[in-house]
Amino acid sequence: MPAGVSELPLPSTELTALLEGLCATLEPQVQARGLTLRTEWDAPLPHRVWIDRSCLRQILMNLLCCALKHTRAGELCLRARAEPLPVGVGVPGQPSAGLLRLQVHGKGMDLAPEVAEAMAQPLVLAHERTPWAHTGADLGLTVSRQLTLKMGGQLTALAAPGQGTGFELSLPCQVLPAVSAQAGTGPVLGVAAYVAALPCAAPLQILLAEDNAVNQQVMVWLLQKLGHAVTVVGDGLQALQALAKNRYDVLLLDVMMPVADGLQVLQALRGEPVLAIAASPCDEDWPRPLPQVLMVTAQAMPEDLERFVQAGACGVLIKPVSIDQLCRGLQAIRPVH
Repeated sequence: MPAGVSELPLPSTELTALLEGLCATLEPQVQARGLTLRTEWDAPLPHRVWIDRSCLRQILMNLLCCALKHTRAGELCLRARAEPLPVGVGVPGQPSAGLLRLQVHGKGMDLAPEVAEAMAQPLVLAHERTPWAHTGADLGLTVSRQLTLKMGGQLTALAAPGQGTGFELSLPCQVLPAVSAQAGTGPVLGVAAYVAALPCAAPLQILLAEDNAVNQQVMVWLLQKLGHAVTVVGDGLQALQALAKNRYDVLLLDVMMPVADGLQVLQALRGEPVLAIAASPCDEDWPRPLPQVLMVTAQAMPEDLERFVQAGACGVLIKPVSIDQLCRGLQAIRPVH
């Protein structure tokens, strides 16, 4: 088995539900920028496939966020189609009956031609020739390329001058027998309609520890749409102080934060001393029972996820967090207060 290819059985994924969920998650950001988000499903698009759902979700969310960030006007488009799998393409040792092709396109910006040659290199905006380095978009594309290779697929840039930004993702998958989605174009489902179909948890009291203001706003918007009450803090020490004063059902804990990071917060909750937060409340101050902890991170490698769970987290949400990922992460948690 090649390095990086998982031996675990792949989950069955409802493809159109995953795609609509991603679009519903981005709806407030798209509207805030005065843009529209259009979807195109080409027939026959399979309803259910065997594929790594978490990796596919993260790749597409990264690509959509990248296109959204650098689209000044007009629309974004997410297009999906399925094709017979070419000979010699696929993940060794796993049956593959189809090839998914997904395109993300945003008008209003051109990518430099060299992006098509090296997706992992710092991107350059064609109209400004300014390095696109040290940004979340740059990191997201690099991670997306790595995940695509792990899944046996290809990620390429569509950078025709004057035609806008484009990315094409090609992934092998096993198509399950089901009714195909209808071909055509149309607007994205409204958030209310999409959320109503999700298996949402009972209303929870949630403490969100996140230092980025934009991420705070997005997460609060998503959590409130799901019917939960949210308290926001900006670093690890503030999270510990909030836990000492109030009771919560869930702690959504960003891994990378100032003062004290997520792992240091977990260490403090276990009663272990942490030099960076010597002034934090002691173990006896924590209300019991402690909340369930979901780590929130862009570190999606298997060894990272295992490390967070071993440190005491009950689960991990991969940034950028979609509304269906958030809903499923909270689904098994019940109010305890």
